Amino acid sequence: MLFKNATEIKSNSIFNLHQETTLRKILPWAILACIAILLFSHSFEKWGDPIIDLGRDLYVPGRLLSGDLLYRNVLYNYGPVTPYLLSAIVAVTGDSLVVFSLVGILTGVSVLAALYCLGRLVGDEWTAFWSMLFFLVLSMFAWSTWGCDFVLPYSYAAIFSISFALWALFYLLRFQFYGCSRTDWWLSVGFLFAALGTKSEVGFAILIVHLVAAVLHSRTLKSIPQILGIGFLLGGFFVYLFYARNAGEHALIHENLGRFWHNNSASDFFAKVSGADCLPAGFFMQLKALGKITLLISIVVLFGGRSSMQLKGRFWQVVVEALAAAVYAILLWKWADSSLFAALPVIALLVFIYGVLCERRGVLTLLSLFVVSLSPRIFFNYSPNWYGFYLVVPSYIFIAYLFCHRFRQMSIYPRHVAYSFALIAVAILLRFGINSWDAYGNMTSLIETPKGRMYDFPTGRAEALNAFFKYVYDKRLLAGSTVVVFPEGISLNYFTGLKLPIDHYNFIPPEIDSPEEEHTVLAELQANKPDYIIILSREMGEFASLGFGVDYACNLSDWDFENYHLIKVFSGSVKPLWNISLLQKNFSLSKD
Repeated sequence: MLFKNATEIKSNSIFNLHQETTLRKILPWAILACIAILLFSHSFEKWGDPIIDLGRDLYVPGRLLSGDLLYRNVLYNYGPVTPYLLSAIVAVTGDSLVVFSLVGILTGVSVLAALYCLGRLVGDEWTAFWSMLFFLVLSMFAWSTWGCDFVLPYSYAAIFSISFALWALFYLLRFQFYGCSRTDWWLSVGFLFAALGTKSEVGFAILIVHLVAAVLHSRTLKSIPQILGIGFLLGGFFVYLFYARNAGEHALIHENLGRFWHNNSASDFFAKVSGADCLPAGFFMQLKALGKITLLISIVVLFGGRSSMQLKGRFWQVVVEALAAAVYAILLWKWADSSLFAALPVIALLVFIYGVLCERRGVLTLLSLFVVSLSPRIFFNYSPNWYGFYLVVPSYIFIAYLFCHRFRQMSIYPRHVAYSFALIAVAILLRFGINSWDAYGNMTSLIETPKGRMYDFPTGRAEALNAFFKYVYDKRLLAGSTVVVFPEGISLNYFTGLKLPIDHYNFIPPEIDSPEEEHTVLAELQANKPDYIIILSREMGEFASLGFGVDYACNLSDWDFENYHLIKVFSGSVKPLWNISLLQKNFSLSKD
C-alpha cells in the first residue's frame, strides 16, 4: 500500500511537472498571438497615410507593368528589387489596398520568423520571445512617423530590406558559429545582395557585418573577394540594364539614386532626423537616457532583496522598501518611454568595442555592429518614433540577447538587473502601445477610395478626399485625362487611375528645392501640358518650409496659376481647412 501511494505521488509529481513545463512553453506564444490579434483588429484599415509618401510604391508598379522602365522612364531613388517585386505581385493579384496590406503583413511575419530564428540560434526561447514582442508592439502595428508601420509603410523598400538583412544575419551567424554549411554561407550572401538591391543603407549595414565577420574569423577571410566579385558583377549588370540609352531617358545616378546627395533641403532634413542638426542636445539626450536606465536598474539592485540593505527593525526595513518601490514605480512610468532607445547607439558602440578587444569571435560583436551600422540615419534620435518601424528592428534582438541570455552567463551577474530590464521593457511596451492604441482609436474618419478603405484622423482631410473621389467617379470629367498633384500626392493618381504625364511625382523641398531641379520639372510640364493640376494644402513644417510656392518652387507655382484656372475646391469642415484645389488647363495652353 505504501509502495502504491509512493508510486502515485511520483506519477502525480511527474504529471504536474510536465503540465508546468508545457504551460511555460505555450504561454509566451499565446501572449504574442493575443497581442498580434488585438493590435491587428484595433488598427484594421488605419494603416498608412493617404497622402504622404505612400503613393510612390503603390503607383510605380503599375507604370512598370505598362511597359515603362525603372530609372530610365520612372524616377526612383532606391534599389530595383521593391518595384519589380511589387509589380510581379500586383500583376497576379491586382493592386488594391488589401493586396498591399497583405504584402506588408507577410513581410512582418517574415521579420517575426527571422527574430525567432535568431533568438533561438544565439540565445533561447526568452531571447526570441522578447525580440518578437518588441517588434509586434513597437514596429509592426505601431503608429509612428506619420503612421508608418509594416502594413502600409511609407516605403516597402524599408520593410523588405530589413527582412532580407535579418535573414542574411541569421544565416551568417549560423555559418560562423554553429556549423560550416556552405548552403548557409550562400544564403547569407544572397540575402545580403537582396538587401543591397532594395535599400542601400540597410544593405551596406549588413555588408559591413559580413566583411567584419570575415576579418575576425580568419577561416572565412577568403569570402571577402567572393563578396566583392559578386558585387562587381551584379553592379555591372545593374548599370547595363538601367543606364540611360538616349537623351529622353534619365541618368541612373544623378537623377535617381543620387538625387539627394547635393540637395541642401534634403541634407537639412536628414540632419534633423538624425539629430545632427543640434549636436549638444543630441549628446545630452543620450546621456540622459543612459542615466535614467542606470538609475532604474540601480534602485532594483539596491532594494531588490533584503540581503542587499539591512536596517535595524522590521518596521523601518518595510518603510524604506515601500518608499523605494513607490519612487521606482513613479520614475519607471515617467521615464520608460521610447526616448530610452536614444542610449542604444552608444551602448551598442561600447559593446562592439568590448567585443573587438575581448572576444573578437563572439556573436555579441556582430549583433552590436549591425545596430551601430544602421544607426547613423537616426543616431541621436534613435527611437521607434523616427523610422523605428525598420531601422530600430535589429536592436530588439540585440537587447533581448544581451539581457535575457548573455548577462546570465556572467558569474557576477546580479539577478535583479534582469528583473529591472524586464520592468523597463514592459513599461516601454505599455506606454508606446497605449499611445498607438489612442492614435488608432482617434482615427474615426472613413476614406472610401476606389482601391479600398482607409481611416484618417478627423481633421477634414477624409471629407475632402471623399468628395474628390466622388466627383471623379460621378462626373467622369477626368476620365482618360492626365493629372499632376502638387506638392505631394501621387497616391491620388494611384487611387483614381489617372495618368501622370511627367516623370517627377514628388514636389516637396528635398526633391525640387534647387533651381536646376525646378527648371527640369517646369520643362516637363511645358512639354506635356497635363489636362489638370491638383494642389493640396500639404504643410511643410518638417522641412522648415512655409509651403509650395511660398518659399520654394515659386516659378513652378506661378506657371501653374498662369496656365490653369480653378474649377473646384474640395474642403473638409474642420478648421483650418484641408483643401484639394482642382485646376483645369486654359484654352490658350491647349491650343498651343
